[in-house]
Amino acid sequence: MKNLTNTLFLLLIFLLFSCKDKMDISERQAEGFIKYFGSYGEDVGNDVKQTDDGGYLIVGTVTSDEFQKQMAIIKTDKYGNQLWNRHFGGDKDDFGNSFIIDHNGDIVIVGSTTLESDSTDIYVVKLTNNGGTIQTNHYGGFLNQEGFSIVENEDNNYLIGGNFAIDKVTDIRQTLILLINNNGDSIIDSKPYYSTITSLIKTSSNNYIITGSFNNKFTLTQIRPKGGLILSYPDLLKTSTTSESKEIISLPNGGYVSIGTGYNGTNRNDIFLLKLDNNFNYQWEKSFGETFNDEGNSIIINNENEIVILGTIGDGVGEGKDIYLIKTDLDGNKTDTKYFGGPGDESGNKIEITSDGGYIIVGSSNVEGNSMIMLIKTDNKGNI
Repeated sequence: MKNLTNTLFLLLIFLLFSCKDKMDISERQAEGFIKYFGSYGEDVGNDVKQTDDGGYLIVGTVTSDEFQKQMAIIKTDKYGNQLWNRHFGGDKDDFGNSFIIDHNGDIVIVGSTTLESDSTDIYVVKLTNNGGTIQTNHYGGFLNQEGFSIVENEDNNYLIGGNFAIDKVTDIRQTLILLINNNGDSIIDSKPYYSTITSLIKTSSNNYIITGSFNNKFTLTQIRPKGGLILSYPDLLKTSTTSESKEIISLPNGGYVSIGTGYNGTNRNDIFLLKLDNNFNYQWEKSFGETFNDEGNSIIINNENEIVILGTIGDGVGEGKDIYLIKTDLDGNKTDTKYFGGPGDESGNKIEITSDGGYIIVGSSNVEGNSMIMLIKTDNKGNI
C-alpha cells in the first residue's frame, strides 16, 4: 500500500523542513508543498483555512516547554512559511479543535481548557486577524465539557457544539449546544442532546445539523438557530454495526453527504460516504478501505463538482498510517486516490479548497513518538 517513492520523498522533506526557520518555500513551489511545525511532544493540526492574503491559518494543539498541551494558532504565507503563532492555556492541558473567521474578519477558536479541579470547560479565544487577543472565555455547567465546532449565525452570534461527560465513572459523552454573542456573553445556556458531536453546519432552511454518534451509531440531529431541537435521525448507516460521522456538507445539486468511519464486520474499520436528500432521507452509502483500519475525517466539493474525502489509512503490516485522499463523482463512485506518508504515522484531519482550485490539508506526522503539525498544499489533482 505504501508508495516507496512517496515515502522517500516525504522523509527528505521532513528532514529539510523540520528546520523551518532556515528553509523557506520559493514562489514557484506555491502550488504544492509540505511544511512541518513543532519540535517535540504531541503536536497536531485540527483545522485550516485560507485567508484573504492567500496565506493559511492553522488551529491545533502543541506541547509547551513544560510538556503541557496548549491551544495553538499558526499563520503562514501562501507558501506555507510561518509568519506568527500564538499559544493559549493555563497550567494544565488545553486543546484547539476548530475555528471560524467571522463577519468582522476576527478569528474565533473553540476547544477545551483544563481547570484546577482537573475537569474541563469549553474554551473560546477571539483574536484580530493579525493575532491580537480580543477576549478569552471558558464555559462550564456540565462535567468535562469540550468544544468541537463553531458557526456564526444570522444574528452574528456564535453557535458552539461540544460534548460533555454525563458522569465521572463511565465518561459517556453527549452533545451540548452553547450560544454566545460577540462579547462572549452566554445567550442560551448549554443544551444537552443524546448523541456526541463531531460537526455542525447550517442548512438551506437556516437551521443547523449536528453529526456524530449515539450508542456507537451514526446520528444526525437538526436544531434551530438558537439550539432548539427539531428532529433526530438515528442509525442512518445500513451496512456498519458501529459508526461515527466526522463531517457533513451540502451538495451543489441538493442534499448532503457525510463522511466518517464504520465497522465493516471483518475486524476492521472502513471510511464511509453517506448521501442524504434535502429532507435527510437515506439515499445511498459507499465504503472505502484497504488492508486495515481506515478513518474518514473531512470532506469537500471541488471546483469540478467532485467529492474529495480526506482520511487516514492503516496498512496493517507495521509500516504505520498514511494520509488518504479519495475523489469520487457525485454518485460516490471512486475516480482517484492519493497517499501521503513517511516513515511514521501520518493523519489527515481537515481539508479545504484553495483559491487556485487546489487543496490545503492539515494533520500530523509522528516519527518515533515525536508528533508535528503537518501542512500539505496540492494542486487540483492532489499532486504536490
